[in-house]
Amino acid sequence: MSFIKGASALMTLPRSYRRLKSRYANFANIWKRNLHHCARLYKLRTFSADQKRSAVRWMVREVNITTLMHTFNGGSHSVDEQLFASLAVSEKLQMPGGYHSACLKNRDLNKFFTYITRHTRWVWEGHPNCHRRHDVCLYGIENLYQARKTARRYIALNKFIGSWDFAATVCMAESLYNRTHFGEEAFDAKYIANHSGNRYQRARRKPGFRLNTFTCKNI
Repeated sequence: MSFIKGASALMTLPRSYRRLKSRYANFANIWKRNLHHCARLYKLRTFSADQKRSAVRWMVREVNITTLMHTFNGGSHSVDEQLFASLAVSEKLQMPGGYHSACLKNRDLNKFFTYITRHTRWVWEGHPNCHRRHDVCLYGIENLYQARKTARRYIALNKFIGSWDFAATVCMAESLYNRTHFGEEAFDAKYIANHSGNRYQRARRKPGFRLNTFTCKNI
């Protein structure tokens, strides 16, 4: 990853930081080279991340996010989600495996990015009578058949809690073990390959790709 001189990422400030301007006014140390960048932040309400190897290498070797981490740690809610979201959507930082903000702005039009990292059963999505935590339905033993099918398309299911249904947690763990070691109920490779995030990464590798004009349409 080459360093970008004079790079500046667009920002929408998290509400909790608006009164702390002095703390995020200048993130000069986001790069290991002191290029005096003014890195600006994004806010996303829900964000989960499973980082690819190249993304981890980029965070550890190419950039220095210490100042950015300290700034977010001054918040009180979902600071980890805001940190990774800010890195992932920046056009200027171009984090490996990331996606830029134009795609998110066009999400309602294009129905673009959908979740693949974590599947969540929300109360308002047709589960009004489920046992819940923070409006998220908990998985019980009665949900395992559907959970095993859903798990073929997602990296994680949200949420299992042993104190609610320990049997469900144990059975799902055994299912994952069997998948890992015996190849039972493998991931749905076709679904994952056609996921919007993977389509976007393929589009970025095509000749003639221009980040400043790409809108995520028709991919």
